[in-house]
Amino acid sequence: MEKFQIVASEGFTLEDAMLEFNSVYIPINSVADRFKDLPESQRNKLYGKAATAIDSRVNKDLKELGIEPSDKTHDNVESVLAAYKAKINELTEANTKLKDNTEKSAKEEIEKLTQKIDDLARVNEKLKSDYELVSNEKKNIETEFTQKQIETIINNKINKAKSDFLLVEDTNIKKACAYDESQYKFGLDENQNEIVYNSEGKAVLSKLKAGEFASYKEVYESIFTENSAFKKVTGTGNLTLDRSQNTNTPIPNRVDMSSKITLGKK
Repeated sequence: MEKFQIVASEGFTLEDAMLEFNSVYIPINSVADRFKDLPESQRNKLYGKAATAIDSRVNKDLKELGIEPSDKTHDNVESVLAAYKAKINELTEANTKLKDNTEKSAKEEIEKLTQKIDDLARVNEKLKSDYELVSNEKKNIETEFTQKQIETIINNKINKAKSDFLLVEDTNIKKACAYDESQYKFGLDENQNEIVYNSEGKAVLSKLKAGEFASYKEVYESIFTENSAFKKVTGTGNLTLDRSQNTNTPIPNRVDMSSKITLGKK
């Protein structure tokens, strides 16, 4: 096995050579194990090299942190450690505030959205209620209008049916006819054809036309006949003029229409 010997050279003492060799070639754990056995001069040089390396790194950190370095390595290390500790605390506090603010903001936003949803739900319910109210009112108006139309048509048909008859002026007979009339309900079918219901709610069938319903006129004729309400007409039925009601001089060759017209013979 070939052996090497460390010797002094120009500008280097044997101690310098040993220190250089040990710092480059000897593993750091071997140096640590042998550190106490090294000569004091070598230990001091190692201390110096370590301090230089530490100072270089610490000063770099101080520069990045914006801190003016001290002449003492120990103070510089303390400054770096304090600065990093302050930054860690600052970041921790900022992170805590960010978390709290984020949670608070999220909670407030959720509460706002929840409130907005509740408000929209109430508005929706009101709109729904208003729509139903308007819709029902519209239906009521349409129904009422339709009912009034039907009532108008029925009343017009009733008046027309009654107008075809000449009745007595007797009060008792009129009351009897009115009572009998109240026992009937006059209506219209889906095609607006006349239909009359009796007191039992059954449609009155026509006695004149088989298989058909009785008309208003037929029902009224039956009522008036039952109560002898028709005014009797005597004579030949020729028209005669009662001029006693007219004080004006008649115009020749013209019929005086202002005269009272009566039926029967004179």
